[in-house]
Order: sequence, then structure tokens, then C-alpha cells
Amino acid sequence: MKVFRRLIAVVIAAALAPVSLLAQEAATVTGRVTNAQGQPEAAVLVRIESLNAGASTGADGTYRLVIPGARIRAGQAVQITASRQGLSPVSRSVTLSPGASLTQNFQMAAQIILLEDVVVTGTAGAVEARKVPFDVGSVSAADIPVA
Repeated sequence: MKVFRRLIAVVIAAALAPVSLLAQEAATVTGRVTNAQGQPEAAVLVRIESLNAGASTGADGTYRLVIPGARIRAGQAVQITASRQGLSPVSRSVTLSPGASLTQNFQMAAQIILLEDVVVTGTAGAVEARKVPFDVGSVSAADIPVA
């Protein structure tokens, strides 16, 4: 009798296993990152920080982000962010569910950085310009052409 009960328990567990596996299905977010002119942007990091998930864009600007279903609650709202040095980061809110497949595209703009003074030296540490034993030059902002 005990063997029969154990056998029934194993059969029931095996029958219910596919149902529990469906709840653990991964969610996929894909998309393309472009600049203001519509050209693809490579090496952009696309991430969902709250789920510890991220991916980089390829040369064609596309990415594919796969989030394991165990990390997601049905209907969970998260922030997805695209960022790269020299571009202004862009964030969007998306709603994820296990097994979902979403497309999220990003258009990024150049991030303008203004510099007042830049000192470049060939030494291992910071050195005052007057103490550098070789030529020191300077360039003013007016000397730099604006694109």
C-alpha cells in the first residue's frame, strides 16, 4: 500500500511539473538603439538594474535581453535604461511577465560635455604645469571648432 501511494505521488508530481515550469519561463526584451539621425549605435549598455540583467548592442544597434522567469513577478513594472559614454542615457518603464516578449527601441542624443581646463601629462601622477620638465601648451575654447 505504501509503495502504491508513493507511486501515485510521483505520477501526480510528474504531471504537475510542466505547469510549474511554465511559470518559470524567461522574459525577452529586444530592440534597436539609434542616434538622432537614425543610425545604429554600437556598444550601448541596455540594462534593467533592479533585476540585475543587461546586454550590449551589436554593430547594427540591436540587443536581446533575457530575464530568467524566476526573477520576474507577473505584471512587474521595471525601468530599462540605455547608456553609453558620450550619449545621454535614456530610461523607459516596461511591464514584464514570465514568458513575455517585448520590443523596446531607444533613440539617443549626443551628450555635450563642456571642459574648462585639461592638463595632459606623461607622468604617473598629477603634477602642476609649472613643474613639468617639458613643453606645456594650452588651447582655449575659441580654438576648438564646434561641430
